[in-house]
Amino acid sequence: MNPRFDPAGGVRRWRSLSAVAATTPLVVLLAGCETKEDKRYREQLATMQRLREQCEARVPVGRGLESLNGMTDCWDRYPWPEPPKSALGQFGDFLREHPVITVVVGFVIFAWICTAIANADAKRKAQQAATEAEQERVRAEAEAIESERLRQEEEARAAAEQQERAAAAEYERRFQEEIARVRRDEL
Repeated sequence: MNPRFDPAGGVRRWRSLSAVAATTPLVVLLAGCETKEDKRYREQLATMQRLREQCEARVPVGRGLESLNGMTDCWDRYPWPEPPKSALGQFGDFLREHPVITVVVGFVIFAWICTAIANADAKRKAQQAATEAEQERVRAEAEAIESERLRQEEEARAAAEQQERAAAAEYERRFQEEIARVRRDEL
């Protein structure tokens, strides 16, 4: 499938990286383990080395064929021991011998990775919901402040209009009184 057109490609890549991240410590742990076979091999190697050196010391020193034959006889008589399988190789043998355990362990690791992904996704969604709720709260607060400001402006404008009407009415009343007084004075 073309990863450019695969909407779940990123998730698959993340899961495969998660599998690598989950199994790497196990591989490192197994690679660094020293087993009884490793210790036995080191002891056999040291013993064979010592026996070879003793045998080679008895071979007459020289450049001829006798010296070479003596050395090869020592090497044939005291061969290097077969190295044991590494802990990782032994683990691989164990998994091949026990396929049910392999499947169960694989399923457990897969389930653990899927759970970790689901938990991370749920955490991200919860954070996103909290952020959206906070933004909604701030938006509502801003709208409340704006509506309060508009209400106060409307009240101030209405009070100013009322005061202006009252002043105009007072002016009109005084004007009418003045006109009435002037007419009375004329009579």
